Amino acid sequence: MSKALVVILLSSVLFGSCHKMGPFGCDSGPKPTDVKFDIGVYRGPDMRPEADYVSIDGGTQTLIPSPETTSLNVTCSTPGILHYSLPLGTHTVTIYFGSNGANAAPHTLILAKSGSTVDGTQLPSQSCNNGLSAVIADM
Repeated sequence: MSKALVVILLSSVLFGSCHKMGPFGCDSGPKPTDVKFDIGVYRGPDMRPEADYVSIDGGTQTLIPSPETTSLNVTCSTPGILHYSLPLGTHTVTIYFGSNGANAAPHTLILAKSGSTVDGTQLPSQSCNNGLSAVIADM
């Protein structure tokens, strides 16, 4: 009886971590249902002398490009957008101002299948990535 219980327990642990079966058995890679949300960060064609940097979840500071366009309706395909593909959930977006990226302004980004918010403000949904995309602009 105890051997059967151990086999059942072991099987449930193994198959519980198996997201899909591959040609050589269990593939524990990402689940096919794991959803990524595409976020664009856009600085815009402003005339500020300083450069702006962004960091997602404490990652490396990356310079946000400044496009030549003066588009008022920024979309996920607008030139000059810095793209990130993030899992659903809560993230910290930190915008650094100044040429050396010294002044930081952290923001809370929440991504869900129903949309995204920054500091509680709903971001307009974009058509990229089957509607799971948004653009953060002029923070």
